[in-house]
Amino acid sequence: MENTEDGTVVEAGLSPQALDTLRSLDSLSYGLLDLHQPSSGGIGGVAGRERPPVTRHLIQQGVSHLRGSVSKFSHSPHTQAQIVSLIAHLHLLLDEFTHAYSAYSQYCRLSPASESDPALFYGLGIIHRRHGQHKHSEESYRKVLSLAPSFPRSGEVHLQLGLLLKRKKSYCEAVAHLERALSKPDPQQDKLLIQFHLANVWELQGQTALARRAYEELLKSRTLSTGLKTLTQKQLGIIRTY
Repeated sequence: MENTEDGTVVEAGLSPQALDTLRSLDSLSYGLLDLHQPSSGGIGGVAGRERPPVTRHLIQQGVSHLRGSVSKFSHSPHTQAQIVSLIAHLHLLLDEFTHAYSAYSQYCRLSPASESDPALFYGLGIIHRRHGQHKHSEESYRKVLSLAPSFPRSGEVHLQLGLLLKRKKSYCEAVAHLERALSKPDPQQDKLLIQFHLANVWELQGQTALARRAYEELLKSRTLSTGLKTLTQKQLGIIRTY
């Protein structure tokens, strides 16, 4: 690995196009990638000047090469932190949560600036949520919004906070976050599912009339999935017995 004239890090053995692809990834890409595309083979193998597609194989190659180069930059903690941060994000995209958490922790030790990195806390929020560590997940997601109120994936952050707060029975705050998620949904989100959760929180609050109307509106949707339709009908049936 070496530094180019513009100060970016270049990994020997990976094509410039593959490096560009890997450097474009971080925790914000989680859940948005199709990692089942066929590999083009080779090390960062790609013909011409086009970027290779993001595949599981390419990310795994990136992790392997980057991990092997961290020690070469012991004289530059800033460069090491850049590399380790990218390694953490790549592990996250592979659903390798333990490795991702370890790399994020190393990044925090190497760089005081990590404390103001919303992508770090978004990644930690995902890891804690997937491990069932709800308190830590909530703290991480709140940190994202405090650092970057206009975070590109704020819709997903608000949704996850809404669900975490619903679990804590903090219904008023849960409603506020779910409504924000609904107003600017994340690319991967199903707006109808958010509407269901919002109706369910109203039901849990005891606002049965409001919840009933919301469930009935959901059932009017022609794009409602079979599973969500069944859940909605179940909850509506429960309300009608009140």
